[in-house]
Amino acid sequence: MTRERPSASNTAGFDIVYDAKWITDADVAVDLTDHVSLAVGANNLFDVYPSKKGPVSAIDGSGAYGVFSPIGLSGGFYYARLAGNF
Repeated sequence: MTRERPSASNTAGFDIVYDAKWITDADVAVDLTDHVSLAVGANNLFDVYPSKKGPVSAIDGSGAYGVFSPIGLSGGFYYARLAGNF
């Protein structure tokens, strides 16, 4: 019988060990004028997810990746930023 382990616990025996992953963050900015700059970038550029740890838990409601992950649970985040310096 397999016992379901909650990932949101302070018991060392319930710790989840994730496989190593590489993530890439990038940001490129250009000065449009002396006072305005434009930047585009990404956190987790290649949309990397943690290793799946099993089905959704009935105990704590965690998904296939668990509740906590060192690289997050939502994949890539992309942005554009317009900044003014006055």
